[in-house]
Amino acid sequence: MGSNLLLAQSNIKKTPERLAANWSIDRNAPTNSPLFEQAPYSINAWLNYNNKKWGTDITATYNTVGERLVQINLTGEPDLYTRPFSMLDLVFSQKLNRRLLFKGYAKNMLNPAIKTVYANPDTGGKWYGREYLNRSYKRGTEIMVGFTYNIL
Repeated sequence: MGSNLLLAQSNIKKTPERLAANWSIDRNAPTNSPLFEQAPYSINAWLNYNNKKWGTDITATYNTVGERLVQINLTGEPDLYTRPFSMLDLVFSQKLNRRLLFKGYAKNMLNPAIKTVYANPDTGGKWYGREYLNRSYKRGTEIMVGFTYNIL
């Protein structure tokens, strides 16, 4: 098993044009924002089981990334942020005999909604306590199974 964690903090001062646009609608808009696409955290974890005697190999992976600034709006409305979402994947293979291998994967098993919202930084994806959704979609779960036959 293993994991890794990325923690980042970014803070830039908005340009006068950007700040003026924000203030045209929201006089309390912050003067700073995070860097474009910089997530405050990223978490990855995996668990692997490998039994050479039985020919079994299974790996589960989990990934999540924090809120990211994805669009800067210069027309007054708040900027767009993607909300955090988690992904869980499973990859497996099983030897059936000396030449035949059964294998497959299931990707994005949690199939979360991926949301883009209008928000100010560090507000939990809300603008004055409400969620203003720009876009929401699901990628779907991908499943594949198959056999490999080695002729040599």
